[in-house]
Amino acid sequence: LCLIDENLKELIKGVITRQVKCILLDPYANAFYKDFTKISEWKDDLTTMKPGIHERKWEIDSLCYPIRLSYGYWKETRDSSIFDHEWVKAMNLVIKTFKEQQRFDDKGPYKFQRTTAWATDGVPLGGYGYPTKKIGLIHSMFRPSDDATVFPFLIPSNLFALNSLQQLKEIIEKNNQLKSLINLKEIDKLILDIENALLKYSIIHHEIFGKIFAFEINGF
Repeated sequence: LCLIDENLKELIKGVITRQVKCILLDPYANAFYKDFTKISEWKDDLTTMKPGIHERKWEIDSLCYPIRLSYGYWKETRDSSIFDHEWVKAMNLVIKTFKEQQRFDDKGPYKFQRTTAWATDGVPLGGYGYPTKKIGLIHSMFRPSDDATVFPFLIPSNLFALNSLQQLKEIIEKNNQLKSLINLKEIDKLILDIENALLKYSIIHHEIFGKIFAFEINGF
């Protein structure tokens, strides 16, 4: 459909461009305003809020969907014009954020607390979540539902990240102009870390159904 519908192509390109702008404003935010000068009703959350951000609940999938849309559009149209300077900056920021939230070296720059009676709206232990064993998976403080995770390794979202990184790798490998702009070695390392950790830690034995993926784990 995209191959023959120019209006649809322009619409999807516009969505990708908007997603890129949101990532560059804050890769840890999950909701934004059309007006990047607007101040949020959640401005008092204990996290690094900026104008234009509605809410700053870190969810892995927030950075996966823009890759999936870019990949799907490119595969359908072979239009590589979307892979511009801003898109490259956003993808490098996605890689940086995923690496930060593996937390191999420290807790990373993100934390979140909210004054609320709802346990699902806040993150315990100073806004960093419950302890984990650093196994290569990406910490996600919230689920796509906006509810806080209990165990910070949210398996469905790590699977989504693995698939998205594989798609990003394919985009770079098939578009030579990107090879010097986005570090493929860092992507390969993330893919290997996540894949190995998922195989080793996330598959459990259920007494009825046999081998299944856990929903959330902490690595211990």
